[in-house]
Amino acid sequence: MAHRAHNRITKLKDSQGIELVSHNDMESILVQHFLNIAEEPLEDRSRFIEQFTQYIPQLVIGQDNHNPNRLVSKEEVSGVINETKNGKAQARMGSM
Repeated sequence: MAHRAHNRITKLKDSQGIELVSHNDMESILVQHFLNIAEEPLEDRSRFIEQFTQYIPQLVIGQDNHNPNRLVSKEEVSGVINETKNGKAQARMGSM
């Protein structure tokens, strides 16, 4: 029977493509990886974030953040029901 590794990293490849299998070698490469990330120069990513997030639908507006406990209106419920196919919610995965 084949050896199974459940949620374990059993090997990594370094930048030259060499497979590392020992715990110490994998630890060293991971530590170096995260040190390099921590040492990246701080860049202003606000422009990128603004461009990227324009493609994400805005479901919550600022007004919603100020009053999260307000009651839902009949119009909101009707709108959601009308958006569903045949007035039915989609089946959740694993519920059938």
